[in-house]
Amino acid sequence: QHADGHTEEKGGAVCAKMCRAPNKAHAQSPMPATSAIVALCFVSAAHGYSLAAFFAFGGFLAVDMQWATDLDHTGTVVGILGTVIPAARIPVSFLWGVAMDRFGRRPCLIATCLNLMVGQVLFPFCTSWVPALLVRFLFLGVGCGWVVLMGVCCNELG
Repeated sequence: QHADGHTEEKGGAVCAKMCRAPNKAHAQSPMPATSAIVALCFVSAAHGYSLAAFFAFGGFLAVDMQWATDLDHTGTVVGILGTVIPAARIPVSFLWGVAMDRFGRRPCLIATCLNLMVGQVLFPFCTSWVPALLVRFLFLGVGCGWVVLMGVCCNELG
């Protein structure tokens, strides 16, 4: 019998969901805490970079790609490209929560990392407005579940 009163009779999977501390009988072994913290820090840094780094060069990019006529008219272009990421995450946050419950935290974290990587690699090659919006919307917005994952993963480490 465990500290919270449940027993392993319910099965290892149920016990794994109920226990805070890992047990040898559980089917999955979690990442060591130090490795998990380092991994979450790197994902958090990549997520922050995907949001904020664009604003350092967005105005110049908009003029160079002829998405805006001059630097005085880049505010709308940069604003839309910057806003499309959080706007894309609003409708899919619930779906990321469902995916975490169904597939687990680790597969969702891996999918988030892959989407962040692909989005950051593809965006510099977008030479027209619509592909740039689509890459930021799909890969860095819809495909990034970090906002939902972060709280759950940090809570499990605590």
